[in-house]
Amino acid sequence: MKGNSFWSYRPYAPPLTEVGDIYVCRVAPFEDKIRLEWLPSGETVYSVYFRKREEGEFVLSGNTEETEFELCRLERDTDYEFYVSAGNKKSRVRLARCGESAGVTVNYLHPDDNAYAFSGHYLCSPSLVRHPEGFLLASMDVYADSHPQNLTIIFRSDD
Repeated sequence: MKGNSFWSYRPYAPPLTEVGDIYVCRVAPFEDKIRLEWLPSGETVYSVYFRKREEGEFVLSGNTEETEFELCRLERDTDYEFYVSAGNKKSRVRLARCGESAGVTVNYLHPDDNAYAFSGHYLCSPSLVRHPEGFLLASMDVYADSHPQNLTIIFRSDD
């Protein structure tokens, strides 16, 4: 058996599924906020919109030149929908529920979020490894019974 010497730390974007023009690659809810990150789309300013799940119109939370944002002052134990836009580009609508979590949330998938429907709705098989260079690699599988494949998502943390 020959090992693979190439490793990509670029966040995963599913090649065969509709992810929108802007791909939200990480969601991390907290007690009263949601942190989200997305892949650059070639735009210079991004707008983040949100609403309580299925309530009213989406409202602008803020604009940023970065590829990450925090939706703040949210209600605990409440589901929110959100998306990112820039120019004519838009991400798919994602879901998250605010609430207390143990430790650091690496990634989160709401049970009703269809972002990985081709693979599943459940995060499982968590793994955490310290690389010889000192950074952490965290991974988890996305799974659902009777789905055609399992997807493993890996994140790098320099913290």
